[in-house]
Amino acid sequence: MSGREIAKLSCRILSIYTMVRAIGLIIMSLASMAVGQNGNFSFQLEKLIYSVPFALIFLLGLFLWLASERLAFVMVSDFETQEEHLEFSIEDLKRTAFCTLGLFFIGLALPGLVSSFINLKFIMPKYGYFMQPTEVAKLIETTIQLLLGIGMFAGSKGLVRILGVLRETGPGKRTEYS
Repeated sequence: MSGREIAKLSCRILSIYTMVRAIGLIIMSLASMAVGQNGNFSFQLEKLIYSVPFALIFLLGLFLWLASERLAFVMVSDFETQEEHLEFSIEDLKRTAFCTLGLFFIGLALPGLVSSFINLKFIMPKYGYFMQPTEVAKLIETTIQLLLGIGMFAGSKGLVRILGVLRETGPGKRTEYS
């Protein structure tokens, strides 16, 4: 299996996880809209707005599946052609892992940021509600998670180099698989 094939497979596995997670969240969101007086369907704009982040999770999963080929090229761009380079070094595997984790963190953070934006823009002003300290902390956490994800995806090659330098200067001997 080539490096790009492994990277593409990683994106597709992450895509399946993301879409399955989103479907469950969308079903829960729709079920909450169905709760009304006497079991009648109660459509409320706020409940529909709350389901937007879950739909974005699904769209992110769909994007990961459809763009897995291009993302694999970005994740493992050192190969000139896929057919000629079937060997996959441990550094390439580490780089693919950092890229996949970066995409995972981005996928976790985006719905939270969209949800916070919707709350700040539409819900809170309508009811005169202000952000609580826990909500501010959650927004900061989600923003840091997004930035870490972007950093891991975009800087995977540098992270692998830093990891290599740390292994070289560390107390133990570096093995072929460390």
